[in-house]
Formats: sequence, structure tokens, C-alpha cells
Amino acid sequence: MDDFYTPSTKGAGGDVLRLQLPICDKIVTSEVAGDFSLPDYQPEIKRLLRVSATVQPPTHYVGGGSAEFSGTVDFCMIYAGSDGKMYCFPTSSDYVFRVPLEASPDFDLNDGLVCYALCESESVISRVSGPRRMSVKCRLKARVKAYGSYLLEEKRRGKSLEGCGEERLWKEAQTAISSHAQGEPFVVSDEILLDREAGMADDWRIVSGDAQVMVNEALCGNGRINCRGEVVLKLMLQREGEAQEPTCVWRKLPFNHEMKADGATVGGEAAVSGVCTELNLALEEGRVLCEAEIVTEACCQQTETLAYTADWYATGCESSCDVSEVTLPHALRCVNGNVTQSEAKSLEELGIAPDAHVVDVAGQATLDTVSQDRGRYVMSGNCRYTLILVSSDGEMSTKEIELPWRYVADGAAAGEAPLHYEGQAQVLSAKARMDGKRLAIDAELGVCARLWTEKTILVATALTHGERRERTAGEMLLCYPSREDTLWSVGKRYGCEIDRLVAKNRLNDEKRADDIASLSDVRVMGI
Repeated sequence: MDDFYTPSTKGAGGDVLRLQLPICDKIVTSEVAGDFSLPDYQPEIKRLLRVSATVQPPTHYVGGGSAEFSGTVDFCMIYAGSDGKMYCFPTSSDYVFRVPLEASPDFDLNDGLVCYALCESESVISRVSGPRRMSVKCRLKARVKAYGSYLLEEKRRGKSLEGCGEERLWKEAQTAISSHAQGEPFVVSDEILLDREAGMADDWRIVSGDAQVMVNEALCGNGRINCRGEVVLKLMLQREGEAQEPTCVWRKLPFNHEMKADGATVGGEAAVSGVCTELNLALEEGRVLCEAEIVTEACCQQTETLAYTADWYATGCESSCDVSEVTLPHALRCVNGNVTQSEAKSLEELGIAPDAHVVDVAGQATLDTVSQDRGRYVMSGNCRYTLILVSSDGEMSTKEIELPWRYVADGAAAGEAPLHYEGQAQVLSAKARMDGKRLAIDAELGVCARLWTEKTILVATALTHGERRERTAGEMLLCYPSREDTLWSVGKRYGCEIDRLVAKNRLNDEKRADDIASLSDVRVMGI
């Protein structure tokens, strides 16, 4: 039996049906570790209070059947010095991991390959190994995604018979096209004037600085994404001279940035996150000069209409059609939002002494589940807050608290199909206060997520030609359609041209051939 290929006019008119389908969707964990020494100008470590980790977006290289991702993790170590004051030691470590891309031969990896990784730190373990040395281990979690062009070619089997035509049943389906983009760095700057009347002037020093990026709105169009948001800046200041508790100063620096994204089109959506890659702070003459370098990262999706052959038969000869199941992604929405969290718990329940008070608090959030509830998307996860406490005798200690969070967004219904998502959550700001015998935490969280579902279609992939249908001269063939019959099913059963059946039986050709209404009033028809 001979196999041969013929052009198809499916989709955009090429000889194949080109689909964007997933190649890889894996969770990869790795470890970043390092031993660090304090610079000579900083005092020795009395107590390590907190170590936070910020994962910079990775660069990637694809080749040799795998993808390699590399980047840096920035650590911010807050410790109590031998002089009773608080200090910050910023440093960084490199990370690298490799993921195999196992694709079938039907994928074209040279055209339209989309590959990226969404990285976050799961946990940080640290210890002091000497008066001026500390070691850190960070567990890194990355969700690696890859999409490629899947080429579905039509195949004919059997002998090519002269005089045998073909009929196709065309259908359309909605499919989501995904892309990823990383923007060029841009700078947000501001000048913070300190309150001289409150003593916040030249006798203060900067302990640490932190910048979180919130994208409130992302508009796609013409290969660009216009991002509007703000940088939430937190400064910890402490007075020189006597050991006094630090003071936190907050500022929100708005920005409007346009990033290049080849997959961003009018009507598409993007889930955009941002990270501060470098924060420069300078204290002079009662003011703090702030300069934050920001990099944005976008996961885009848009809906396209796909035309495909749902069924296929030959006219004038016996034939059979092979179909394949193809699972297509279906875009729901992209979310860029924020939510506030306010919780209060008793000091006794948390194991905090009544005479202690909070110096500082920092948080880390995870996005754990996304579900549907009465037509809305419910996103939830946990926040781990690390508190720095000071007792009545001046001793510093830390306490970790976990609190759940929840965010609700409107959007298109996913139906009964499983809901898929990717994204991240972050704590933009967190404040804690003692309220009698209770500890109250007020925080603002940012949520960034892309939501989609999947639908399965049947695509005709091969047509097998059989023996010719022979009819004698003057033969008349009548068909009595059943209630389940359509114009298409009758034409396929007898190997007839659809147009000839319509003309011979004076049928209404405005209805689809596979519509049950195409033969609703027909009791008998000539073949």
C-alpha cells in the first residue's frame, strides 16, 4: 500500500496544520549555597536575625535537546552587631540548572519555540560559622515551560484513483497562543526628605533597603506591553551613637513602562511581574537619594481561531478516515492584582513574651491553588512572616508566623474542564504592631497569574482510498435518512459530492452539512 502526502488548505493555507502545543511543564528544584565573610568595616555578628532571598529572572540557552537556565539569587542578611545595633550585609550567589526538552519528531524546534522558567525561593537556611562569617543555603523552585510548533500533516493511503474527488468537513476551534518576554532594565528614582523635627536627619544611618515591584495594569498591543505600577520601597534607619531601635520609612514610587514583547497583540493579555535588580541608596543632608533598577517579566496569551479538517472522505470510491485527538489550550485570563491581609493572634498562641515588641517584619508568599467558585477565580496560598522582636532587656530575637491569604478575580468560566495556572505571589509591604495581648499584622500582597483550560478536538489526519464505486447506467438509488442523519453523513456513506446532493434534491445549502437540521424536512432523497 503506497503512502503519499498532499497539500492541505487547513489553517492559514499551508501544507500542514501548525499548532502551538506544550513540550515541557516541569517543576525543578535546586540548591544555592555559599559561605560569606563580612567586610572589615562592618562589626562582628552577635546574632543573625533574618536572611531574605530574591531570585533574579534567569537567562536561558536551548541546544542539544535541553534548556539551561542561569541567574543569581540576591541575599539580604540582617544581623545584630556586637555594638547592639542592626546591620545589613547584601550578597549574591549564582544558580544554574538544566532541563531536557523531549519532543516528538512532529515538533519543529527551529521555529516558534517558547521556553522560560518562573523561579522563586522556597526556603532559606542560614547559620553563623564565625564572628565574621555566615553560610546560607537556599532551596530554589522553578517551573519550566516550553511550547513548540506541532506539525500535523495530512496523509493519503492507497492508490491514487483517477476521477475520485474528495470532500472535507471544516470546523473552527479557539486555541491559546502563549509567549514569554523579559524587559530591558529601567530605573525608578526618588528623593525622600527626612523629618528634622523628629530627629531624622544627619545623625541617622541606613540599615537596609528593600524594593518590591507591583504591576497593577498591563495592556498588550503591537508587540509591546504598557506596564503601570509602583515600586514599594522600605528603608530601615537607625540613629548613630547610642543603640536605639531602627525606624522604618515607606514610599511608593509609581512608574509607567513599556516593554517589548513579540507575542503581545491587541486583544491579548499578559501577567507581568517585576523584580528589583539593584537598589542604590545615599543619605546626605537630611534626605535619602533612592535609585531602583527594575526588570519586568511577562507571560502572555492570546486567542486565535484555528480552522481544521474534522472529517474527510473520497467521492467515487470507498474510503476511510483516520482521526487524532488534539488537546488545545483555551485562554481564560491574566491577573495582575493586589490584596490586603489583616490578621490578629494572641501573643500566648504565638509564643511571644508580653514585654516584647516588634522592630521589623518581612514576608514571603506562595501561590498554592486556583479554583472556580460561582463564576469567579479564587487564588489562595500562605504567607510566612519573619518578625524581629526586642525584649524589655534589649535582647533581639526572631519569630516566624504563617498565615493563609485569598484573592478573588472575575473572569470567563472554565466549565467542567480542569483549570490550569502559573504565577507568583509576593508580599509588597508588611507591618506588625502589638495590640494589647494580641499581635496584629497588616500586609499588602501582589498576585500575578495566567489562567487557562484545555479542550480536545478530533482532527482528520489520513484518508485511505479503497475500491471504486461502480454504478450501472440508468441506476437510481434512493436514501431514506434517519433522524440522526445529516447531509454530511449521507454523502460520506454513499461517496457523493455534497454540492451534487444539494442540487439534485433541492436542499437548503445555508445550513452546515453536519447540522442535524440539514435534512430535517427530508424523507427521501436521490443519490
